[in-house]
Amino acid sequence: NNMSCAFSQDVGEEKFSAIVLNKETSLSVTSVERFKKCPFIFCAEKLFKLSDLPSLDLDIDHMSKGSFMHKLFEKLTVEPMRFEYSDSEMSILLEECRKEVHLLLGDKRMWQSLKQKYGELAKSFLKKEREWRQQFPKTQTIGREVKVRARWNQEQRDFVSEDESGILFRGFVDRIDSDGDNNYVIIDYKSSATQKNYSSWLKDHIYQLAIYSWLVEKGFSELSAGNVLSAVYYVSRTLDRNKG
Repeated sequence: NNMSCAFSQDVGEEKFSAIVLNKETSLSVTSVERFKKCPFIFCAEKLFKLSDLPSLDLDIDHMSKGSFMHKLFEKLTVEPMRFEYSDSEMSILLEECRKEVHLLLGDKRMWQSLKQKYGELAKSFLKKEREWRQQFPKTQTIGREVKVRARWNQEQRDFVSEDESGILFRGFVDRIDSDGDNNYVIIDYKSSATQKNYSSWLKDHIYQLAIYSWLVEKGFSELSAGNVLSAVYYVSRTLDRNKG
């Protein structure tokens, strides 16, 4: 009977029944961008809960690399920020990152080479951060993985608080720096240097930094509302923050 009903729906003899959601569906920046590019991908992920999980291989996949890099930078930017770590301290830090992101390897012997690679990345990152703070001494990292939550109200065409009506929107900002005078810099970590400046965001359906800036300025984050003076991508491969 189920196969017959499905066939009738496929050939247009029977209408599809409406999808009943068991719980409220929330949106994120990623889901909005994917809906704009391809509504089918949005539907597959958000409504049908389909996912394309990485395969266990001799090398770690891009998703796992990104998660590890995010966790490493999150730990390195805890205030008061340190710029020097001994080899043993860095080893402990990297082991903590591995456990917290549940890093899986096809061969455990790979870990030592990966550990050395990310240890070098950490040293380069700290060197770059020290140079930045020497140039801008008021800089402090006031938020890591900052939670943002609000609702999109279609009538007002604006984000409103969770207590009001609208579609739930939630996400996490990788990092927020401040000068101590309620001025913010939003930073989003990326692995590759493919990001674009703000003049191309709408044309290329890139909304992440714009939406996060909007939400943070309106006070819909764990931090108090502030002036977002800059929103940039921080590329781990080049340690560059010139796009955004």
